[in-house]
Formats: sequence, C-alpha cells, structure tokens
Amino acid sequence: MKRIFTSHAISADSDQLVLKGQKQSFLMESIKIWGIMLAFVLPIGLWAQAPSSILPDLSYFKLSFPLDVNGNDYTGVSWNNRSNPLIKSWERNNLVNWTPNSTYSPYFFVDGNEVVFKAHCAGALTSANAYPRCELRETPNGTNDLWLFSDEHELNATFRVTNVPNEKQEVCMLQIKGNDSNNTSGTEEAFRLEYRQDGTQGIHVTINENTTLTDIMDYSVGQTIESRMYVNNGQVTIELDNLNVSGSNGEWNYTFNSNYSHGYFKAGCYTQSSIWEEKNGVADESPTAFGEVRFSVLTMGPVGGSCTASAPGNRTVGSIGTSSATVSWNSIANIDHYKVRHRAQGTSTWTTSGSIRNTTSYTISGLSANTTYEWQVRSKCSNNTGSNYNDGQGPNFTTIGSTTPCTSGSNLAENESIVDFSSEQSTNPSGNLNDGNSNNRWSAQNFPQYAVIDLGATYLVDEINLMPYKNRAYQFRVEGSTSSSTSGFSTLTDATGNTSGGSVINRSFTAQAARYIKLTITGASGYSGSWSSIEEFEVICAGSSNRMAAPEMESLRYFPNPFSSKLGIELPLEISEGTRLELTDMMGRVNWRQDQLKAGEKLSVVTNIPTGIYLLRWINADGSIIQTEKVIKK
Repeated sequence: MKRIFTSHAISADSDQLVLKGQKQSFLMESIKIWGIMLAFVLPIGLWAQAPSSILPDLSYFKLSFPLDVNGNDYTGVSWNNRSNPLIKSWERNNLVNWTPNSTYSPYFFVDGNEVVFKAHCAGALTSANAYPRCELRETPNGTNDLWLFSDEHELNATFRVTNVPNEKQEVCMLQIKGNDSNNTSGTEEAFRLEYRQDGTQGIHVTINENTTLTDIMDYSVGQTIESRMYVNNGQVTIELDNLNVSGSNGEWNYTFNSNYSHGYFKAGCYTQSSIWEEKNGVADESPTAFGEVRFSVLTMGPVGGSCTASAPGNRTVGSIGTSSATVSWNSIANIDHYKVRHRAQGTSTWTTSGSIRNTTSYTISGLSANTTYEWQVRSKCSNNTGSNYNDGQGPNFTTIGSTTPCTSGSNLAENESIVDFSSEQSTNPSGNLNDGNSNNRWSAQNFPQYAVIDLGATYLVDEINLMPYKNRAYQFRVEGSTSSSTSGFSTLTDATGNTSGGSVINRSFTAQAARYIKLTITGASGYSGSWSSIEEFEVICAGSSNRMAAPEMESLRYFPNPFSSKLGIELPLEISEGTRLELTDMMGRVNWRQDQLKAGEKLSVVTNIPTGIYLLRWINADGSIIQTEKVIKK
C-alpha cells in the first residue's frame, strides 16, 4: 500500500494550564487509583516529554480532554446536568512543546516512541450526548473552520488500540467530520473508524453517516495499524494496513464520494462508553474503565503545495531584557517559513531575520537598553507567495535599563518590602513571607491569594524557592515586573499544575529582569483545606549578565527542570563555531560534555549523576561563558 508522508512547520508555545478551584471528592480518589496503577507501568519521567516531539503535526490540532478546565470529571453529576458548561470537557490549543501536568498527565503523554491518548468512562463530555474523549480536532489555519472536500487533503497515522472499556468495549480512533457549510455545529461523519471488541464487529467503519461496514479486517488489541485518509475532488480514499497480519485479511482499501462539501480530520481516543446506564444501555461500567489508543505517526494537511500564507495572529512579546526580547505568534498550516523584522521607534531602517522554520517564536537580540521597538512578522509559502509585513504588526515593547549587579545564588527577597497582598491572618501576617525565618508563616484563607515584593532595584533573577507549610503541594504562579507593583507583569514560572510538595518547592527559569515579584497561590494538590500558608519565599539572583545569551545568539533551551533521568537541550538556529556544552556539579567537576555543536541541534543528556543541583554551561571557543543555567537532578 502506498504511503505519503508530509512534513510541516512546528510551532512553539510556552503557555501552560492554569488550574483553578478545588477538585471534587471523587477526583481525589480517582487520582489515588490512577497513581497506584501508573506507578507500576509508567515512569513519571515519561510525562516530562512534550507529545509534539513524537507527533510534530500537533500544531494543526486542538485537544479535548476527558476532564474539565479545573481537572474534574463527571462522576457525581446528575443525568440532567451533563451539559453544564462549567463541567464541559476542556479543550487545549497550542499543543506544540506543551506537556500536560497534574491530573491531565495520565490522559495524554509520551511512552517510548508513542503518544498515549486515554479517556476514562467517568470523563467530562464535549456535549450532553457525547462520550468521554481524549481526541484531536483539526484546526485549519488555527481556527475551527472546515476545509472543502473539493480540495486535496491527507492524514497519515500509525496507531494501535491498547485498551477498551469493560462493558461496552468500543473505541473510535479516526474520523472525517462533514457538513454542508463552513459551520462547526451539526457536523456529521463522512468517515468514522472504530474498534469494537464486544461481538464480532471488529474494525468497524461508518460512511456518510448512514453506511456501516463491520469486521472489515483482522485486528486484535495491541496490533499496529498504518492508515491513510485522502480527500480529493469530493472523493475520499481510505487505506488501512494491519502491520501484524500478512495477506488480504490485514488490509482494507475503500473509496467513496462524500455527501458533504466541508470537513475536517479528528484522531485520538473517543471512548464509546460512559458511567450512565441511560446513555449506553450498559450497567455497572466502572468509573476507572477506559479506552486507550497510542499513535507513533500523525502527519496531515493539504498536499500538492496548497498553502495560504495569511498574516500570523496572536502576536505577543515576552522575556524582555536589556538587549533582547522574544516575539511569538500563532502557527499557520503548511507554510514554508516566517520572517520577522524590527526597528527602534522613530527610525526608518528595519532589521530583518533569516527564514524561521519549525517554530513560531523568535528572539530579537542586539537591542539597546531602555529603547522602544516595533516589530512585524509575515508568513511565506514554498512558492514564495505570502502575507505582508504591515498586516503582521506586533505590539511595541521597551527594553529595560541596566540591571543592578547581585551575587549569583543569593536571595534578593529577604526582608524586602511587601508592597501589596490580597489578605492575611492576623496571627500570620504577610511580612512573614520573606523575613528569613521559616519558623513562622504568611497565611490567608481561600484561593487564590497573592503577595507582591519590591526587591528595591531591578535584578536578573532565574530561580525561586517556595517553603510550604506542612510540606503541602501548593500550586502557584510567579510573575515579575520592572515598572510597577500593580502592572507590567509577565510570568517567570507557572507551577499552577504542581503536584509535588516537600520542605522546598524549587523552580528555575530563563534569567529575566524584575524589580517587583508577584506570588499567587492558586490551590494545593492533595490538600482539602482552604488555607494558603507559606513559611518563606525566596527570589534568587541570576548573577551577572553573562548568564544571558551573547547578543548575536538566541538562548539555548533545556527541559524539563527538575529532570529525573534525561535532560533535553535545544540549541538556537544560529550559533558560533567551536562552542561546547558542559554539565558540572557545584564544585566545578564535569559530568557531561558535548563539543562540535550544530545550529538547531537537539541533544539528550542521559546520566546517572546523584540527586542535586548542577550547572549547564554553554561555552565559547575562547572559553568565555555564553550562558549558564542551574538545573536540578531529582
């Protein structure tokens, strides 16, 4: 069977999930059950890898989780309240480089060379008449639009079903949704692929909503299917090949005319069973019963060079320093590259980047301190057609002035002024947050709670330490501002999905300038009370500016941090010759080294070093340090 695989641009996205509120009582029990199960089958480090590292075309999808935005499922929800929008299945866009955390991790994660999609029978629903799903929905051009069946589109996937529910043993893996207009409501199924273990239906397909074909090829749970869905001129071709079965019994090819004018692809795990007898006619389905599908390949998009290079949307600026800033935008399907240009406000000369591929962000470097800049971005197809710079104007930004020197590793927050806070318990006031004494605490009832510390000057910071009362696994966000205690904040680290407590919760991040530090406590994992109680909060100096990338270079990226057994490193698209990387302990002893680095190279550090704090150094050919980052081996 002929296979066509296409490659497309990958977007980068640093947004993370914000969990709000408290979990329902069942969820806490469910987490315990899942935690026990997963402890035997999944090393926790697997969740630290972004699924887009296996399936790069996730840039063209959004994902529906079997939990709502607060991490709750539907156990305990009455039949008549299933459509309550507050408990509707949560959808996540911008999946590239994003790793689910907390309660979402067991449903969407990397295991080996596969991305696992899992949906349990108590999962939250997309609508009152749906089933639980962990499923991708194609978003052409980053929207909920549909494409035309008269155009040419293709999706290739390699996957295997690895679990079905206990009672109604059915799961859907692939779909082509159809409609007679570019309207996302009321779509029907031009094609649907399911596996049904109950009865003799086996691999089961539905065509144009009204034609059903059952047991079309041999298949058993755990076997691998290579598939292709191809749309052209209103005709749909489906090819399936069971790689574990030889001969005609392991293959199925089918071509039909679509009854619809518009459509889009779906892929993942759409479990065909719920905990409600009213829905599926099957009693006693366990809330922890689930469907699971694992994908090792998923490539898609228009073929034959079809490309519409419109102006990239959602243009933002972050990580503003004295000489650099990172600009970002939404991905556009099937374009060849982007370009960015910038200039100081009031000047006429633009500085233009090279072609930017496989990412939707770019670090503008070599800027002047305390200067306002304007910037623009455009997209280009492979045939060189594209959008105009003027249609991709981003928000202006101002670089910060020089930062105040500080000693690397020192706590800048100790005994500095608390200039704003949400509330406090009279016996545990906000001033206890940073007084250097871990024997007292700041306490405030209910979530969220915040406090703002004025460091007294603008410093480069790259790390925080949070000391929670009674080792609670608090969930929090830390933001920094160079201008005001009430505005201009950008996220330094987002731990709103944290599930780990202890005497100290540490987070490291790329060095950023800040004077005002805002700590917001949003909740606590595994804690049923309502108190935000923090014994001490530290903000750590990054040291001199040589910890930042050299002006002509973009910073290297590293993940995750802390790491368990493997540390991933990604180098910028442009680097000088002869640079090297070293991983050393705090005594300067080298534990790992890599020479002859290549631009854009992705490295994986696998080492059996002991638990502790280490330094990742990027070093120039002359021995000068380009960038130093503190990483933690857990």
